[in-house]
Amino acid sequence: AAVEAKPPRGSLFSRALELVPTDSHQAGHLLSIYAGVKGLEEGDYEGAREAYSRALAIAHREGNTALEMRALVNAARVDHFHLRYQECVAKALRAIELARLADDPSAEVDARFSAADSLAHLGDSEGASQQESAMLPVAERLRDHVRLQNALGINAFQSLLKGDWHMARDYGDRSLAASPWGPRLLHFLAELEY
Repeated sequence: AAVEAKPPRGSLFSRALELVPTDSHQAGHLLSIYAGVKGLEEGDYEGAREAYSRALAIAHREGNTALEMRALVNAARVDHFHLRYQECVAKALRAIELARLADDPSAEVDARFSAADSLAHLGDSEGASQQESAMLPVAERLRDHVRLQNALGINAFQSLLKGDWHMARDYGDRSLAASPWGPRLLHFLAELEY
């Protein structure tokens, strides 16, 4: 039997947006996720920017800080993916503030990861280290394997950049224990050993 191809996620979100009232909370939540799909899966930065701008407008109009936080986290990830590091940091810092107020550790870890990596790319190693140090205990408390691996991995990479081989290896080994199959982590550990 032939396997039926799944429609692209972007088309599913586009269709879902047709089914909910324009500028509603439901539309805002869909737009927040759709921004990530457009920017990360389809590589459409402008489409992503339009989606998260609409989501943020709904969030501000409704005073919905949870929606604002989610839209900012996704927007920061898109900015990071498209090498727009300054924009990423600005959005991520606001998302971190909102995540801490809402006690949403998943959003906080995601935003801190985007901020830390963008700050590192901008040459602000102190700012990156602050985000990484703050991210790790939140990720450990959350116990999500992917987020913990990201937090440990970015701390390992920063240690490597500082020439602290012992800490880089320690963070790398802890990250490997949290989630042993991450290709980025395995690549990093191979570089570290080299």
